[in-house]
Amino acid sequence: MLSVVIIVQDRVSKSLHAFDHICTKLRDYLFTLEDEENENQDVRFLNFRDTLFKTGMDALEVLTHSNFFTEVLDRRIIVLFTVMDNEFENDHYLQIVKRLNNEDTVNEYAKWLEEWCD
Repeated sequence: MLSVVIIVQDRVSKSLHAFDHICTKLRDYLFTLEDEENENQDVRFLNFRDTLFKTGMDALEVLTHSNFFTEVLDRRIIVLFTVMDNEFENDHYLQIVKRLNNEDTVNEYAKWLEEWCD
C-alpha cells in the first residue's frame, strides 16, 4: 500500500509541476500584455488563447504519457482539451485525442465521431 501512495504522490507532484509551468507561462504572458497597450485587443486575445491552448496541451501530453490519469483514476478515460472560444472541426478534435490518448481510445472516439457527429 505504501508503494502505491508513493507512486501516486510522485505522479501528483509531476502533474503539479506541469500545471505550475502553465501558471508561470500565463502570468508572464499577461505581464507582456500590459506592456503592449497599443496592440489591437483582438490580436492580443487570439495570441493569449493560442498560447493557453498550446500550454494546456503540452501539460496534458506529459501527464498522459506518464500514465497519470490511468494510475490515479484506475480506469480508462478519454483526455480531450480545448479552450473556450476555439471552435474546431471534428478532424481537429480527433487530432487532439490522438495526441493525448492511446490507440484504443482514439479508435473508440473516431467511431463515436462517425456515428454521432455531422
